[in-house]
Amino acid sequence: MKQVLLIVYYWPPSGGAGVQRWLKFARYLPQWGIKPTVITTKDGDYPALDASLEAEVPTTLKVIRTHTPTFSGFYRRIFGAGSAVPYGTMQPGKDASLLKRLSFWVRRNFVIPDMRVIWNRYALAAAIEELKTTPYDAVITTGPPHSTHLVGRALKRRFRIPWLADFRDPWSEIDYLRGTQRTVLTQTVDRALEQKVVRDADVITAPTRAILRSLAVADGILLYNGFDEADFASIPACRTSDVFSIHYFGVLSPERTPMALLDALNNVMELHPDWEIEVHFWGNIASEVSLEIEKHPQRTRVKRHGYVSHREVIARMKGADVLLLIINNVPENEGIITGKLFEYIGSGLPVIALGPPAGEAADILCGSAAGKMFDYEDIDGLANFLIARYQGEVFLHPEEKTKNLRYSRRVLTRQLSEILKEL
Repeated sequence: MKQVLLIVYYWPPSGGAGVQRWLKFARYLPQWGIKPTVITTKDGDYPALDASLEAEVPTTLKVIRTHTPTFSGFYRRIFGAGSAVPYGTMQPGKDASLLKRLSFWVRRNFVIPDMRVIWNRYALAAAIEELKTTPYDAVITTGPPHSTHLVGRALKRRFRIPWLADFRDPWSEIDYLRGTQRTVLTQTVDRALEQKVVRDADVITAPTRAILRSLAVADGILLYNGFDEADFASIPACRTSDVFSIHYFGVLSPERTPMALLDALNNVMELHPDWEIEVHFWGNIASEVSLEIEKHPQRTRVKRHGYVSHREVIARMKGADVLLLIINNVPENEGIITGKLFEYIGSGLPVIALGPPAGEAADILCGSAAGKMFDYEDIDGLANFLIARYQGEVFLHPEEKTKNLRYSRRVLTRQLSEILKEL
């Protein structure tokens, strides 16, 4: 059995979509002849906590946790006890203080590639110790945070060990950097660092073609995210409401708002005022989006639940009538594929999606017969879709559910194992 060393910042009890990909790969790799060992953080700067994910870590998996410096305490001392380290954004907000705006500018221009780089020395030390005492066949790094790839590069250069670098998101072209004030020098240095990783890694993998294009890598391997059949088989459905309900799971931000869906719902209710429909949002919501929702005519139908565990996400998802997917409304978003798309497909429920109709996510959604992608301005199309679902039109047939098993975590892990065995 081959042995691989996986270096990953986000690991249970960290929550969030970024944890799922390698938690599932690590869980299923032994079935395909690969034994992983994990080097990860201890009490890092996480977007959220999800203790339920710890139950998914196999008891036979060796997990090495290292000291992890964080900015959490410093950030709270500067900006207040209730402040959290920003995650997935480079915008301080419209009403941010001058100090906060300055801190974001410094972060964008002087911390390259990201704030999690302060963990690297500890991850590298743990990896060196492990490689000195145990024979490994390959090293794997995954980002964000992309600073973790610098650990893989150092190990490759020191031990001449095969190295797979996995990019869950773009690096220098990640969407939250677009439209921000970054100096030409910062952008040049960031891109150069990115290309050193791309050049030195033996294999580059990513869950979308757009990410591979952004890295300018000719021989990168597309390795989708997916859904775990075991989750849907073992977790019972939980109805949140007795009425027809639309559910969204994930972050809502200024780039990812549900306002088009609410406008479509407004049209539906004007035609059918006696219909009972609710919209449920599960996850963190930016203050700007909350204000928009509160001003909307359909605000009383909106229920906000905050962040919940992955186990509860699956239960509530299975109990929904329609699932809402939103692709970030940013330039060049045709290549964005959210990890939640595949779990939506795995649920077998109809998906209504906001995003580019000619994008990668739309192709997957259409090819799996799981739902339909609508442009952000197509309010009539969205309304007609909701009307059809409310009236009980069948959308996904049993044979299509079977076909969609190509996106199962087990199938995708087998693909990964074949890549690793060729290293």
